Amino acid sequence: MRIVFFTRTEGELADPAMVAAFYFAAADGEDYIWASWRRGTLEELVTTWPARALRNKANAIAAGGYRRSKSCARPGATRNPIGGSQSARTRTSYPMEDQQTVLEQFRHLPPVAPHELVGLWKGRGIPSNHPFDGVLENLGWYGKRFTPHMRADALLFRSGEHRLTAIDPKYIPIHWALRFHQLGRTRMAANLFSYLQHRLRARGPVASLKTLAFDGVESTAMVYDHQPIVDYFRRLDEQRLMGAMTIRGDERIYFFELQRVDER
Repeated sequence: MRIVFFTRTEGELADPAMVAAFYFAAADGEDYIWASWRRGTLEELVTTWPARALRNKANAIAAGGYRRSKSCARPGATRNPIGGSQSARTRTSYPMEDQQTVLEQFRHLPPVAPHELVGLWKGRGIPSNHPFDGVLENLGWYGKRFTPHMRADALLFRSGEHRLTAIDPKYIPIHWALRFHQLGRTRMAANLFSYLQHRLRARGPVASLKTLAFDGVESTAMVYDHQPIVDYFRRLDEQRLMGAMTIRGDERIYFFELQRVDER
């Protein structure tokens, strides 16, 4: 069991299709909102531990003052004033973790050499309470491609059923994207990005592979040509990499996984 404390929400509704695709099975007729959370302190955990509620419930039953409610909210949700529900669950193929937990996992992975990255890779984000969690997937992100010349298509997006489009990140106002990240998870943003893809297309590779140190360990990194961004890579296994995207001037790290794609 994990107890978390919600710290912020602006009430923005999440698209049920996106919730189902990247978080958990969305129930029909239920509403979900985006929210930020943190782990509780020791003092908070002691005062909110479920055993306290169970003791109170047992005491109420003994005193004859407890009645079962027929209109209780489903587990993991709280009822709002207009009858919808706000989900308190965050369950994905990767469990939602905080930045420090995922960073520790990344630090303990072995390095990978630049030539081992050559080829096409399919990506997905690793939820870690970063503003970009869920944004790239909503916009149709596919992954990355690395060439034998140590250059890279840093952002590949789906364009139709069987086509990939390389986007030039120099057109993306990265700090505005961080500030208004919640818009990136909306259906409107997905539709607008799809419409603008042809205008954002890259004319060639937009980043370079280099060997750089992260936390004292040298491994492959991808340095963007026209953005203050560096992606650091470590090996998960023979077919998978873990990436850590850093942005100059921002302490947060966006974590992701890459799976090698057989292009034969």
